[in-house]
Amino acid sequence: MVVGRSCQAGSSRQRRVMPGQNLRADVFSQPLMQRGVRHELDRIAIGTFTGPAGTFRQRTEITKAQRDILAQLGIDPPPRIYQLTPASP
Repeated sequence: MVVGRSCQAGSSRQRRVMPGQNLRADVFSQPLMQRGVRHELDRIAIGTFTGPAGTFRQRTEITKAQRDILAQLGIDPPPRIYQLTPASP
């Protein structure tokens, strides 16, 4: 039994697309696909830090692989400082 379907991927050649597979996957390099785009982007996290001056939320540093994925998708990286709340006097 063959799973998936064939589709045009922006060129004259056909490629195999599995159910649930993103059709934009052709923009990514093979090594990146082996690691997994989702896994790479899931590594971006936000930490919450509280001190005497207040609370702020900051994302982790973006790796080169994550920056490349976001650039290929045309998405700006999320801001480094997500939220800043000064302490109450």
